Amino acid sequence: LLKGDPEPFDNTVFTAPPVAVEVAAWYFGTESLTDSKKPLFFLNRALPESRQVSVKLNPVPPEAPLPVILPGQPAIFFANGAIPPAQATFLHQQLQSGRTALLTLSAAAAPALAIITGTGAVPLEDIKPATYGMLSEIDFKHPLFAPFADPRFSDFTKIRFWHYTKFAATALPGSRVLARFDSGDPALVEVPVGQGRLMVLASGWQPEASQLALSSKFVPLLSSLLEWSGAVITPPAQFFAGQAVALNLWGLTGVGPVSVRHPDGTTTTVTPEAGAFTAATQPGLYTATDGTLTKTFAVNLDPAESRTLPLPTDELDRLGVPVRRAGSRESVQPNSGPGVARV
Repeated sequence: LLKGDPEPFDNTVFTAPPVAVEVAAWYFGTESLTDSKKPLFFLNRALPESRQVSVKLNPVPPEAPLPVILPGQPAIFFANGAIPPAQATFLHQQLQSGRTALLTLSAAAAPALAIITGTGAVPLEDIKPATYGMLSEIDFKHPLFAPFADPRFSDFTKIRFWHYTKFAATALPGSRVLARFDSGDPALVEVPVGQGRLMVLASGWQPEASQLALSSKFVPLLSSLLEWSGAVITPPAQFFAGQAVALNLWGLTGVGPVSVRHPDGTTTTVTPEAGAFTAATQPGLYTATDGTLTKTFAVNLDPAESRTLPLPTDELDRLGVPVRRAGSRESVQPNSGPGVARV
């Protein structure tokens, strides 16, 4: 609250306390969280955890029931090698609806890869280089690697791969190779599946497969994956009056309607089909709930509303506003079009 200003209309600014975005990460594999030699152990420690983002890792063993994920719920999936057909079918369905998954390959993962992508069988061959493999030909224009484009961070050659799985990216329709090994074989490939994407990693990140999990690139690479996949969406600190507020910013896009309480106590119901709240015309704090989640967001006047000083004459001229200059015989009269004047 600003005091001492004779114009009170813009003296109050509303703010809502920041709330951490909760993301569910689902891992399909056979290992346990305590096995320090397996990928799940390192993934659990590398997923980001901050005041803005909270990622909960949920292991899904082969015998476990498939998870129930509501529409609009932030989620990302990881799968290690050969997973059961039921889990592969589940991942295919999730990708079709627009989500993202990362699959680490082994030769035994061929059936799972075919089900997840919905393509025919892709031949896979486990390769063990004579010494080790390195990453090369990284696509830094892709959003996943864009944060590493600066020369200070773009060196991935110190990460050694002890073995990997060879496959032909051309066997996966629409695929895009994001990184290759120094042998020329694909290392990381993006495959479109319906509205979603499957990231195919030709090796593991655990120490027996590579040095990826122990490198300084692993944590920021996972953070980049979460942001690019859309699993992590950070809501703006504030909205301006008249601006549409997308409810999926808080995961409020379930199967039922969302009720939004205005600062004056009135309420508006937003249907799932609408997806956005468009009645934020009054500055203040709004509360949205779908019956399960409740989120508060702030709406303020656009800063341009506070620019109340008179505009200079040349600015009015530029905008095509008719101007009469006091104390002068000159008068500007609009003619056939804006900005055209006669004296």
